[in-house]
Amino acid sequence: MIIILFIVCSSTLAKENNTRIGVILFSKQFETAYLGLKDGLTELGYNPKFFIENINGNLSLIKGILESFKKNNVDIVFTTTTPVLKEVKKYNNNYNFKIVFNEVADPKELGVLGRNITGVSHEAFELTPKRVEMALYCFPKIKHTYYITYDNPIFKSHIKYFNKVNYLDIKTPSTILGYNELLEKNDFRNNSLIILAPIPELAKNFKNILAVADKHNIPVIPMDNSFVYKGATLSYSPDFYNIGEQTALIVCAILNGVDINLIPYQQPQKISLYINNYRIKKYNLTINPLCNLLSEKVVNEKK
Repeated sequence: MIIILFIVCSSTLAKENNTRIGVILFSKQFETAYLGLKDGLTELGYNPKFFIENINGNLSLIKGILESFKKNNVDIVFTTTTPVLKEVKKYNNNYNFKIVFNEVADPKELGVLGRNITGVSHEAFELTPKRVEMALYCFPKIKHTYYITYDNPIFKSHIKYFNKVNYLDIKTPSTILGYNELLEKNDFRNNSLIILAPIPELAKNFKNILAVADKHNIPVIPMDNSFVYKGATLSYSPDFYNIGEQTALIVCAILNGVDINLIPYQQPQKISLYINNYRIKKYNLTINPLCNLLSEKVVNEKK
């Protein structure tokens, strides 16, 4: 399907540069997905007008945003994260927007597919056990793994076969204080590791989580490679930017007249290992030397 989309977008069909695309970001942390989409469309010869809205985790804003998009004659709505997609889908019968999503952990399992909806999945549920496995392989002295997640079987089932995983269940995900209390009250042991579930609120509050982890010299393994540039120690995943860029092919096909309902959602084309050399040294971690060879990017974070 990706090859077909590429052929469609490489054709000599006229480029529609009067297209209007509404963008809904769950928080600032997801902006790189929009930048990937924008750059991808530019490379394909498109220069649409974007209407960008950052809800900063407040889903109640979405209904008003969609009304604003309608007034601005938006053609396509680009959503980031599962909660945003679910909320847009709930109201879209009133607007009939073409919805293209990013950063959805598993569209089928989460039940977010439907009419006029397609996009690129993050495959985050499927990749979570691989991230745990890769982290334990790269840091062989780790003895204790902490998984920050919802108290929900969907989020826990994917790593249930790992022994001795300590679940830190989020009770109040909308409050930063909730995260700090959750982490501070935990008696972290030496040689520990924090894994973040693919939850948008965790991405939104990543700085706060990292600050607590820093106090205990505990590496944080996030849901996306982009966070390695922001202080995470390692990740094995797609990258928000790359997924946004991949989504440009889908948007391009829609602009060239392909029915959105005939375009199945895509899986990420690229999954890579990123490691943060600064954090490895800061936390005095022993890393498997093969991981430096396996990693696509070794980030030397500047403080």
